Amino acid sequence: MTAIPMRSALVVPLAALFIGSALLSAQQPPPPPAPDSAPVPGVPPGVEELTRGPVHEAFGRPVVYDPQPGPVAPKDPPPPVEEVPPDEGPAGNNVVWIPGYWGWDDEQRQFVWVSGFWRQLPPDRVWVPGYWSQTDQGTQWASGYWAQVGTTDAQYFPEPPASLETGPPGDAPSADDIWVPGIWLWQANGYVWQPGFWTTGYPDWVWTPASYSWSPLGYVFISGFWDCPLWRRGLLFAPVTVTVVQQKVTYSPRLALNTAYLPYALFVHLRSGSYYFGDYYARDYLQAGYFPWFSFHTSRFGYDPLFAHTDWVYARQHIDWEARLRQVYYARRDEPATRPARLYRDYVRGTVDRGDPALVRPLAELRTAKDLPVKLERIDAARVAAMAEHARATRTLATLRAKWEQERLKELGPGVAAVARPPVKVRLPDLPRFTRSTNVPPLGPRVVPERPVHPLPDLTRKPEPRPAVTAVRPPLINPKIETRPPQPIPKLPGMLPHPEDILHPGFDRRAAHIPRPAPPIAPAVPPVRVAPPVVPHVLPPINGTPHPGHVPLPKRK
Repeated sequence: MTAIPMRSALVVPLAALFIGSALLSAQQPPPPPAPDSAPVPGVPPGVEELTRGPVHEAFGRPVVYDPQPGPVAPKDPPPPVEEVPPDEGPAGNNVVWIPGYWGWDDEQRQFVWVSGFWRQLPPDRVWVPGYWSQTDQGTQWASGYWAQVGTTDAQYFPEPPASLETGPPGDAPSADDIWVPGIWLWQANGYVWQPGFWTTGYPDWVWTPASYSWSPLGYVFISGFWDCPLWRRGLLFAPVTVTVVQQKVTYSPRLALNTAYLPYALFVHLRSGSYYFGDYYARDYLQAGYFPWFSFHTSRFGYDPLFAHTDWVYARQHIDWEARLRQVYYARRDEPATRPARLYRDYVRGTVDRGDPALVRPLAELRTAKDLPVKLERIDAARVAAMAEHARATRTLATLRAKWEQERLKELGPGVAAVARPPVKVRLPDLPRFTRSTNVPPLGPRVVPERPVHPLPDLTRKPEPRPAVTAVRPPLINPKIETRPPQPIPKLPGMLPHPEDILHPGFDRRAAHIPRPAPPIAPAVPPVRVAPPVVPHVLPPINGTPHPGHVPLPKRK
């Protein structure tokens, strides 16, 4: 037997050790990145600024035909963040600061602070904030809503029947008309169906149709009202996560959203019935109920007044605006490298290409931006203090609303919100109103138009059972394989399409269905790839507002 030299005897086990370590490390995931020791300037410790997440409910919500109970979180929300309104906001006498609230992120399994924002108030409306309440399954969210000024009682109705809305019966009577969906209305001892109708549209005003908002006590009816268009509705700020929840956090939002680019990154979360913005392009998010807002509109699930108005304005100027939205969505869906970052510090570090105009930018940068639809102005210290006081009154109203609704619910007994019973009235406190110039409509061409003339209820339409709510799986945090959605099915007569059907490239919104493919011709020929239509990068402005169509397509990496 040949003896092994001492040096070889040491080399063999060392080599085996290195090989084993390499194999072991190859089977294990790499270590997590080191935490960022240098915080972003202007951000308190423990606060992480996001470039995606929920949009404040007071900015706007789509109309869900069959509203469902609010989302449930497995734990209680942290103490509210003490917000300090920024000293700069949109110019105008009817602009007010709406405070933020905690929203639950299903994907990250944590609460996200939805930052407050500057809002151009709708005429004769006041904001009633939402709140979290305890249930057997966890903590449940009841959304806020815009109430009529002067309202003294809130009415809570039993669950409305399944919507009978099937979309417009055909083309608009004229280019000036816009569609308003139908809704169930409570009369006497039951619901009657009010059908949809065409009404005159106005470039400076959005008609928000009547809808219902769920609460533990029942469904609050929100009458229709005129609101500001997308480009002058207000100045949104990015949400944040807070890791230091043991103590009160003071934070002044500083990352603003440019509404000129918001349509290209706007989604509707079906479960909560709210807007989300940012990186929700992966196909897995469709399975979790995150749909691009252009696909949600006039689908079987709901109607989006903001999209309907914006699309109507651009269509009157013969601008194929929706085609641009689709191109951006398809590019970001199919090319993960083109999607925007999820954390603002990734932009600060330079790890993300900012060649395209950024949706989320510091307020200091927007002061000189020429593409911002709203005009900014400095806000003096006295007005900032007044806005902070108004925000405190709004948060107090949320606490009172939760207290009074829960007390009334206990008086009526369990299950009262789910049974057919007469509406329940709750006396509201004095709603916090901005006393400077609330309910003073703008002058000139932006005078508030008359309310649309609604058709009479159709007493021949009978209620149908509500569709069952199907549970959706939460999306993967880091999806590696993006499954292909099922092939769409042509729309049946009298039925609205599914949002995934609208995402099909061949979908015809006017016909509300996907054209059936033509039968194959023999002999078969290889398929020819047709390039998508080229949309001009620069489009004409509308009423002096920069058109969002100048957003370039994402660069492929």
